[in-house]
Amino acid sequence: MAEKASFLSNTNEENGNKKEKLESAPYLCDDVIFNILLRVPPESLPKLRLVCKNWYNVISDPLFIDAHLHRSEPGFIFQKRISRSKYKTHFMEIKEGEIKVHDLDLHCPGRICASCNGLILLESMRSLYVINPISNQRIMLPPSDLSFKYPLSYEIYGFGFNSITKEYKVVHVCEYEKRKTPIPLGCEVTTVGSDSWREIDGPFFGLTELRIPISASGILHWAIGMDYIVSMDVGNEKFHKTPFPNCSRRSYHFLEFGESLSFANRESLAQFDVWILKDLYSGEWIKQLSIGVDCLRWGGSLDRVLLIASFRNGEVIIFERLGMDIGGFYLYDFKLERIIKFDGSCGIQLIEMDTLPALVHVNSLVSCQPRNNHRYFE
Repeated sequence: MAEKASFLSNTNEENGNKKEKLESAPYLCDDVIFNILLRVPPESLPKLRLVCKNWYNVISDPLFIDAHLHRSEPGFIFQKRISRSKYKTHFMEIKEGEIKVHDLDLHCPGRICASCNGLILLESMRSLYVINPISNQRIMLPPSDLSFKYPLSYEIYGFGFNSITKEYKVVHVCEYEKRKTPIPLGCEVTTVGSDSWREIDGPFFGLTELRIPISASGILHWAIGMDYIVSMDVGNEKFHKTPFPNCSRRSYHFLEFGESLSFANRESLAQFDVWILKDLYSGEWIKQLSIGVDCLRWGGSLDRVLLIASFRNGEVIIFERLGMDIGGFYLYDFKLERIIKFDGSCGIQLIEMDTLPALVHVNSLVSCQPRNNHRYFE
């Protein structure tokens, strides 16, 4: 009995000390907590919201979600084909000077069609989903009207954000089989969270060479052939045709550059030029910079080197495919004007026969639900 009384006394004393420490803990105002949590990686925030009610409210606040999104560094999301209809999804990021690759469980088998602000557009069994892989939140889009109207020969999706209305929209452009339909093309749009699609006037400029669109500042851009791009304003849902910049177009790639559409072109075996679309409607392009072969550490040519993305902090990732000794990922620093090779790329290649096109993606807490009826976690 004496031992039991001693144990209870020690326990009460420890509990009293813990309570005293909690009561004497320094108070942190909401602004301080906001700024601390702003620096936490997005994949850790879903668990941290359970710490206390105050943290839950901060992490759930749309203002915090937007601020965290704009601080987060993007990476690449890509899929490897396991079987005819199954894919394994990965997220590749550059962190602390190293390339890190993580597996992503989308909790829904299917092919990734697009990415926007941390949300993924996924096609699975002829159904479309918008998924946030960090929060495991998803929403199913309504069935397409055009997919069942006439037999399709080709279709592609775009996914964009309207910063004015805070709405996410999905555009579906399709080409019908010839001789089986009175119209060659169809185009429809749905707002994420709505229960229907709207048919709109589409880009009647030809579709057979349409690629995955680039999203920049609320505008979706498709490259068609080697002559022009077709762009759709996510806000007014109007299409526009713009010629390529006046250059050689030897080997080119479109990417987002500082919230603008850019045209990265290999001008020669010794130089890359990056053009920025200054004005969509006038078709004005400006040469932003040139990257010369003298920047490369291995001293080789730029043959089979491709600029694949530009990140918000002014860095461009370059992928080089020449061989195992010099192949890998390279980061071009605009301020230092030099290329840095990343070792330990885990054998990952973003351009392979069994790999779907890599998409620039940023992990975030953005919700799939419309802004007017959503908090982060319901």
